[in-house]
Amino acid sequence: MFKKFPKEFENNFPAKLESLKEILTFIADICKKTSLSTREAKGLQLVTEEICTNIIRHAYLFSPGNLTIKASIFSDHLYLTILDQGRPFDPTTLPEQSLEEQVETQRKGGLGLQLVKKLMDEVEYKYEDGQNQLKLIKKFPGAPKNIKAQPKRRSLRRKILLGATILWAGLVLVFYLILGKYIESTVTQRIFQNSTDWTNAMARNAVDPLLAGDDLGLSTLVANFIRGKPDVVYLYIVDTLNVIWAAWPEPSEVLSRFNPPAVQDIIDSARKMYHNPRFEGVYHFQAVIRDREAKIGSVHLSISPLTVQSEIDKN
Repeated sequence: MFKKFPKEFENNFPAKLESLKEILTFIADICKKTSLSTREAKGLQLVTEEICTNIIRHAYLFSPGNLTIKASIFSDHLYLTILDQGRPFDPTTLPEQSLEEQVETQRKGGLGLQLVKKLMDEVEYKYEDGQNQLKLIKKFPGAPKNIKAQPKRRSLRRKILLGATILWAGLVLVFYLILGKYIESTVTQRIFQNSTDWTNAMARNAVDPLLAGDDLGLSTLVANFIRGKPDVVYLYIVDTLNVIWAAWPEPSEVLSRFNPPAVQDIIDSARKMYHNPRFEGVYHFQAVIRDREAKIGSVHLSISPLTVQSEIDKN
C-alpha cells in the first residue's frame, strides 16, 4: 500500500504583534484538519503565540520583518516549521518563567522552553540559509513514540515542476548546441565561398596582364583587390613556373619563387587549411589562370582561422 503524501500548508505574516490573531486563526484551521483534541489544538495555538511573540521581540526587535509558518499533516503527527529572517535567535533558550510570574507580569512570550516542551513532543532549532528555523512535532493520539523532526517532503506537484524545469533546461541546452553548430557551419561556408569567389575573380582579371608580362598591372590589380579586405593574410599571382608576378603583403617577393602547399602541409583537407611557416595555420585558396584552355599561372589567397572564428562569435 502506498503511503500518502502529507497535506501541506504555508502562510506568511508580518512580524508584528498585530498579526498574532491572524496567525492563531491559521493554526486553528490547521488543527481542524487533524485528529487533535480541542485541548491539544488550544495548546498548539498557545505555543505558536509564545514563539511568534518571542521572535517579534528578540529576533526582529520589533523592527519590520516577516514570519513564515509551514505545516505538514502526516497520518500520525503534525509537523510545524516557523521561519524568520531576523537575527539568530533560539526561542527555546529563553530563561524559564513560572506561571505565577507570567500572571503577575501579564506578558506574553515569557513561558519559553517550559511551555513549548510541555505541550510539544519534539522541538528542534537551527539557523540555516540566513533563517531561524524552529521545527515542532505534535503527535496524534495513538502515534508511535519514535517520531523525529524531519524535513518536509516535496509534494507531487513540486516534483513534477522540478522534473519539467530540468527537462526544459536540457531541451534549451540541446537547442543552443545545435544552433551553435549550425551557425558555425553556415558562417564558415559563407566565408569559404567568398574566398573562393575572390580567388576565381582574381584569376579571370589576371589573364591579360600575365600574358603581357605586365608585373606593374598585376601589382595594381592586387593592391586594388586587397583594399577593404583586411582578413586576407596573403595574395600571390604566379606563372606556371611558380615565379611570383604580384605579391601582398610583401611586394618585394616579386620574381622570387612561390612554394605552393605540399600534401604533407595540409592540416584540414576538407577546409583547405595548411601550415605556412610564415603565417602558422591558414586557409588556402587557389585558382588556375587560363588563356582559353591553356594554364598560364595561378592565384593563391589565404585567410586566417581567427577571421572565421571572429565571424562565428559575432553571430
